[in-house]
Amino acid sequence: MENPGAKSTNPDAEKEEVMRGRVVEMRNLLDLVVHVSTCENAHSFNCVNRKCRKLMLLIHHVAKCETRSSGGCMLCKKLWFLLKCHAQVCKQSQSLCPVPHCRNIKEYLKVEDVSTSWRSEVMEHIIEEDNAAPVEVSTSAPDAHSSTNA
Repeated sequence: MENPGAKSTNPDAEKEEVMRGRVVEMRNLLDLVVHVSTCENAHSFNCVNRKCRKLMLLIHHVAKCETRSSGGCMLCKKLWFLLKCHAQVCKQSQSLCPVPHCRNIKEYLKVEDVSTSWRSEVMEHIIEEDNAAPVEVSTSAPDAHSSTNA
């Protein structure tokens, strides 16, 4: 009899479990990007969601940063990565999406070749899931008690 709490020795099962965790984490971050874009309390940092406030701080940093992502600022690169990932899976019409720069990034992605890094694998899984599931647009705040950090 197998111990249900024991870790699998199957490397494929372990890889799939890691990928599933990354997909869940990325989906939570993408939901947070949409939330921050529509949150009425985000700009005043009064949102009850701690992650909303944290992402808003990142957005304020990017607006004021002199180094920028092109100069090597890792915080700026993090935000632009999140915006790019959002644009890859966004199904809203370009004029209706509340996320800043979504339309511009979608246009950019049409001409840019996506890398084959693990991040692209995660995005492929999200896109596959989204294509299989009905579109659900939520304007509510993500769970403030989830374990993912922005």
